[in-house]
Amino acid sequence: MFSPHRLRREEQDGTRTVLSVTPGCDTFKTARPVSNQTSYRIEFWHITPGTGCGVGSKLVTLKPHTYSDDTHGTVTGIAVYGG
Repeated sequence: MFSPHRLRREEQDGTRTVLSVTPGCDTFKTARPVSNQTSYRIEFWHITPGTGCGVGSKLVTLKPHTYSDDTHGTVTGIAVYGG
């Protein structure tokens, strides 16, 4: 069983949100800067509506303990790999 790890996102209004993530796929509310505070690799996707995870455009991939100040599009889902 995987234990959750933290992923931090910052909204355009400056609000910061910390999420717990485990390997898998989930919907995600858009954010421009994101910080991966986990030991997992995380992909940020713009998912094609009605298709499920991994179908659409991969926007950015964050390695463990890295940061991006621009997700390069509207994020509607994430995929979390590792463990």
